[in-house]
Amino acid sequence: MTVNQIQNEVNQLLQENTDIITQGIFTLNSTISKNMERIKELQNLCPHCFQSGKCIYCGKKEME
Repeated sequence: MTVNQIQNEVNQLLQENTDIITQGIFTLNSTISKNMERIKELQNLCPHCFQSGKCIYCGKKEME
């Protein structure tokens, strides 16, 4: 998986989470939970390029 694919999927999942929260239906929503697990999987695949303590591709914090 390329860094662009990782970046795009992470951004898509985060946007979906934001949309769900904005709609006011955040009550341990299963979609958000699944999205966060997928983001962790993608972060494990990412080669990381940290700037200011955060990966520019997957958003992982350098200290995690």
